Amino acid sequence: MATSLPCFDTLMEMAQQDPQALEALRQKLSDEIVEQSNQKQRRKLEQLRFRIEGERYRATTPLASCIRLSSLMHDTLYHLNIHLEKLQQPISSFGPVAKPPTPSTTLSKTQNQSAKILPFVTRY
Repeated sequence: MATSLPCFDTLMEMAQQDPQALEALRQKLSDEIVEQSNQKQRRKLEQLRFRIEGERYRATTPLASCIRLSSLMHDTLYHLNIHLEKLQQPISSFGPVAKPPTPSTTLSKTQNQSAKILPFVTRY
């Protein structure tokens, strides 16, 4: 039987007075969603849950956890948008398959890049 999600006020009261009960509810709801999915979705959901739990574990505060999970969600949506835009292009415009840049690694167009080129000396 599926567990129903309590109203916001009840959840807020649980967070303030009994955080362990709120965590148990979160875990139970998460387990139910995974158990109700088909085999292919179940594997992906378990991987996602593992990644989420890892991010929550690495965070030092609840706010840091929220920021980490928000960043994870935004990166995923960014990559999904890249793929959706590619699907809207004509097939002839597809170039070689490459990993799209992430927002955090993409440099702005106003930044200048420079590097010192080092000569390689042969030792033979």
